[in-house]
Amino acid sequence: MTRMQRIVLAFLVAIPGCFPIDLDTNNKGDLLIPREEGFFLYDWRLGKTTRLPWHGNGLPVYARLAPNATDVVLASSIQKGLAKEFRLEVMPIQGGEPRLLYKTDKKNGHSAVLSPDGKKLAVVQFDSVLQNYMPEIHIVELANTKSSLLADKAGPFVHWLPDSKRLLTIKIDEEVDGTHEHLGRIGLIDASDGSFSPLAILFGDRADFFASSPDLKRVLFSAYSAGKDGLKLDPKDAKNRALFELDLDTKAVRKLPGLDREIEFARYAPDGKRVLLVATRQSRFLLERCDLIVTDADLQNPTVVARNANLRHIGSTRSMPGWLDDKAIYYFAKVNVYGTAGHAIHLRIVNADGSNNRDVQPDIDLAVEAHAR
Repeated sequence: MTRMQRIVLAFLVAIPGCFPIDLDTNNKGDLLIPREEGFFLYDWRLGKTTRLPWHGNGLPVYARLAPNATDVVLASSIQKGLAKEFRLEVMPIQGGEPRLLYKTDKKNGHSAVLSPDGKKLAVVQFDSVLQNYMPEIHIVELANTKSSLLADKAGPFVHWLPDSKRLLTIKIDEEVDGTHEHLGRIGLIDASDGSFSPLAILFGDRADFFASSPDLKRVLFSAYSAGKDGLKLDPKDAKNRALFELDLDTKAVRKLPGLDREIEFARYAPDGKRVLLVATRQSRFLLERCDLIVTDADLQNPTVVARNANLRHIGSTRSMPGWLDDKAIYYFAKVNVYGTAGHAIHLRIVNADGSNNRDVQPDIDLAVEAHAR
């Protein structure tokens, strides 16, 4: 994909209010699904869909299971005149009174990540148009719902370290000519005071991604160029995107051998032994039909497990695939339901070896309809 195509794609990523479709799972791999009708838990092994006892007034956006596996953080959006209020609440997954953690009507919520100890919530949101929609990271203390700005010009992806004291993210140092391309650094932010410890430098754009291994020893990310912190990068020398790997212990950065494909997204399996990649079939920024590829942890021995994955299309945002367990994957596929202009997104499940690919959306829709009666 050319840098100009990447610039257009990065602009789509940066549109505030476009929440990514990024589902969460519990310790059994059951999916938490937000729908217009409410929040639902889908047991893919049994094909059973149950509704969470949430009775809020807003439209469900996403849900995140707490580390204790008994509470869930629910994100919703409420229309207030011409503005929208973004709300985060926590409640017992089996039912109970939800407790408001965070709300804002001035900025655009993007995602929220709970710390491993369940005491803090990292909220990523975009600032105003005057600041070019730069991502910010806010920290919410669950005990007293106190919130504070931790970092600006950061994200939009954050990962907590196991100590619940630091977050792994990207800090944007300089944007290039208003193109959403940037010079930035991958590093660790102290959740108590916002101090930043850089690990690596990169030149990329907002359509890039990074994925951390479950043990947080390695980070896989995309960029035009990258290297150890302190290296001088010249944007004029960057032409094509590549995959890089950062070793968090040694801070070593290495460029990974290409798969002769444009990789748009990656996610490690829960055991860290395999990696799920989303690859475009054509060099274009409309990512409606991509290939899902499973490799080993070193990105070797690739196997195409699906060829109809939808990562993004115009008017929407990323619909991210993920792992249900070490052997099964969920992803989204675009379906033409009314000619070629009427589209729907269906949830599909496939084994990591490419077998037993099935559409589970009809079962979910029927169950949701039954709950609504």
